[in-house]
Amino acid sequence: MTLKKKIEFYRKFAALINSGISIESSLENLLKLKPDKNTVKMITILYHGLKRGISLNDIMQKNSDYFTDFESEIIGIGEKSGNLDQNQLFLAEYFESVNRFKTKLISGFMLPFFYLHGFVVVVFFLDLFFMPGYSTGQFIIDMVKAIIVIDVLPYTVYRIVKSKKVNFAVGNFISGVPVIGSVLLKISIYKLIIGWKCLYSAGIHMASSIETAAKVSGNIRLKNECLGIAAATRQGKTLQESIAHSKVFPPMVISMLSTGEQSGRMDQVFDKIAEYYKDEIEQSLALFVKIIPIIFYVLSAFYMASRIIGSYHGSITDMNRL
Repeated sequence: MTLKKKIEFYRKFAALINSGISIESSLENLLKLKPDKNTVKMITILYHGLKRGISLNDIMQKNSDYFTDFESEIIGIGEKSGNLDQNQLFLAEYFESVNRFKTKLISGFMLPFFYLHGFVVVVFFLDLFFMPGYSTGQFIIDMVKAIIVIDVLPYTVYRIVKSKKVNFAVGNFISGVPVIGSVLLKISIYKLIIGWKCLYSAGIHMASSIETAAKVSGNIRLKNECLGIAAATRQGKTLQESIAHSKVFPPMVISMLSTGEQSGRMDQVFDKIAEYYKDEIEQSLALFVKIIPIIFYVLSAFYMASRIIGSYHGSITDMNRL
């Protein structure tokens, strides 16, 4: 299911709930709007689950193909607190941000992606016509190898990393990768802040809200850090004391959280921090999008230079033998 469809679903669902319509009736009305096949399947799963007396949170957890852990937790918080419509809007806003980040990233990769494929084709065609002994069969083999390396392999790695076990296993490593790790960590903190706000606004204790929000952040490093902060808070320390030596949150965010705790305006602080991280993510993605083409061009230039030098070296060697 596309992000745009999820955004549309949660916004319409929230509007119906906010108007005083029951959850089941809201889902029935959504079906009457004749959405696409995937949305119909998702709504049907929720509707039949509710008919059997199962909560939305439990239904979502049992249908991970349609719903993420983050969604199920946020919806579960909304069910318990009576703020279901507000939390659905939080999810819609979150997915809008993710969709914007994704669009920027894809648009930045398009030119280097096509350039890389064109470069590979040109190089192998030049070899086919100008390199002695380079056959059509070898050309086909090299093209298949290139497709595996630049298309199949990256997609396979992406699918593997998407799995939960591997995601948590390599979380620390990925977080340490320059630019990429920074962007992923900021996205995880953004998710954490949204979940934390939903929980805290529902009246859940500070330590419990941190623990639950940490579980849906999707980052092992951030999760462990937040669990430590929650444990310190349970021991009677203030949030300011618990988070003072954090290695994940920057000093400005620590200061904002401390100020929010003292002033009793945590909701406003959460909004400001979420906005701060949205801006940070967009700036990091903009930098990433600028760096990637340069890396492609430099590597291509080095490769062509090595081919030219190797060709001249081979020619000179043959001449010396004569």
